[in-house]
Amino acid sequence: MVGVAVVAREERLRRAVDEHYLFVWRALRRLGVPAGEADDVAQEVFLLFSRKLDEIEPRVERAFLFRSATYLAMHAQRKFRRRRTLEESAAMLETEDMHPSAEEDAERQEELALLDSLLEKLSEELRTVVILCDLEEMTMPEAAEILGVPTGTVASRLRRARADLSAAMSRHKRTQR
Repeated sequence: MVGVAVVAREERLRRAVDEHYLFVWRALRRLGVPAGEADDVAQEVFLLFSRKLDEIEPRVERAFLFRSATYLAMHAQRKFRRRRTLEESAAMLETEDMHPSAEEDAERQEELALLDSLLEKLSEELRTVVILCDLEEMTMPEAAEILGVPTGTVASRLRRARADLSAAMSRHKRTQR
């Protein structure tokens, strides 16, 4: 009987890694963890998950993983404080069918680097709702469940975050003229 429980636990852990690893990795990157360190921090997230697996209900696994990623990213940033390069931003890109020209690719990398720097300037509570709702394309109720806050709180944080990002983008454009 003990062997069956161990096998079921290992299978649950393997399934969680298969289903949520890319989500955790992207969240870590968007929370400021450098691309070269994201795999290591993601591994820490799943180690923590494996230690607490018996206490985590299956329906809240994704929420636990995101909260753990947020916590570990905060601590990792202290260790990894260094300027992000365009290559790290490019690591966020998913492989696309189109092959942009070198100029378009460079422009996109600059835009991603700008987005990363603007996200970094947001407070943690605003950054997490932008990551979940705008970048991960979750609904507000899904984000609210993951963050453990009311949907209205997600909506107001998202509104504030978008306004802050818009204002920062406008300031950036004015300085580029």
